[in-house]
Amino acid sequence: MSNAETTERQKNEKPARLHLQFLDGMRGLAALYVATAHIVGESAAGQSRFWQFSLHWLLFARLSVAVFIVLSGYCLMIPVARNASGVIPGGFLAYIKRRSRRILPPYYLALALSLLIAAASRTGLALLHGSHQAKVNALRAVLAPGDLVTHLFLVHNLFHGYALNLDPPAWSVATEWQIYFFFPLLLLPVWRRTGITAAVAAGFVLGMLPQLLLPAAYNLNWACPWYLGLFATGMAGACITFREEENYVRLRSKHWGKIAAWSWLAVFLLMWYRDGNLYPVYGYVPDAVTGFATMALIVWCAEHLRSGHTAKPALLCLFESKPAVTLGAFSYSLYLIHQPLTLKLAPLMDKLPRPLQMPLLILVGMPAVLFISWLFYLLIEKRCQSRPEKAVRAAVLPDAAA
Repeated sequence: MSNAETTERQKNEKPARLHLQFLDGMRGLAALYVATAHIVGESAAGQSRFWQFSLHWLLFARLSVAVFIVLSGYCLMIPVARNASGVIPGGFLAYIKRRSRRILPPYYLALALSLLIAAASRTGLALLHGSHQAKVNALRAVLAPGDLVTHLFLVHNLFHGYALNLDPPAWSVATEWQIYFFFPLLLLPVWRRTGITAAVAAGFVLGMLPQLLLPAAYNLNWACPWYLGLFATGMAGACITFREEENYVRLRSKHWGKIAAWSWLAVFLLMWYRDGNLYPVYGYVPDAVTGFATMALIVWCAEHLRSGHTAKPALLCLFESKPAVTLGAFSYSLYLIHQPLTLKLAPLMDKLPRPLQMPLLILVGMPAVLFISWLFYLLIEKRCQSRPEKAVRAAVLPDAAA
């Protein structure tokens, strides 16, 4: 075959479909860290100094939420970045329908599970043996109208008194749900008109407005509105990976591995210096640094896969490992229900001798939570995943020579 024929054949061939399984692995490990921090880390407070020191690294679970947001921005931007026109496939209504089907059914069923567990754990004795007024008070404590209404419409994150009441991790689900509307209505139009840098800037500026304009008691610090900027940072990572404009191609040639390494070092030094106490006042600082570090890590992983090297770095192998990818598959379920399940573990822990509490919680409690979360995924979450959402894991990357 002549060189001309070979060149023509290469032009006509479709780009190889590359599986971005590392995205699932990153998400799964981040969810595992959150669950471990809430189930094991928080239980270490009343334990010996050995356990408190050994589990000190679990203090920074909030950083994982920043990782989730960047991953979400990256994944949702992939089909847009691959589209020459830069629009959401199917339009706004189809996009909202897909997001609703993916997020809402597991969220509402996890909310119902939280209410059942709360009723059984907190008010069971009153409901069984208490007076009529005690039963009424117990039901009111679990079925408070404000909690139910705000959680039903996913606005509980906007109210400090409701944000953590029923299923504490669900505050970030509400924040992300609200970001889903800003994505097509604000961030994408800004990106199409003025570029990704302006979109990231718009996300952070809008997200920081409550901090700048409102008093501390009303500035939504607890809802992390600056996550909008982190979501846009994930969008930027997808543009760098998939867009073919010259500026994005130049960005792909940067040393993202080194950038990611130095960025994560900055995260660790920042949190170590303040021992995690930076969040109540300046939570956006570690979140923003974590967001950029996550984006750099994602771009580095994608670029390494694009290069076609058979030898993969250990970190990428970890993200692509079967346990990490499996965790990623049911990470949303794990995130939703791990803390309600902790309400059932706490009374059992108190009945055990103190030296046995932490070992059994780690060796028995955590596997039990993982197993129940996996069942929740199989029965509920998996049925809510549409084919377009699954296709994100197998995205066509531009040729490395482009």
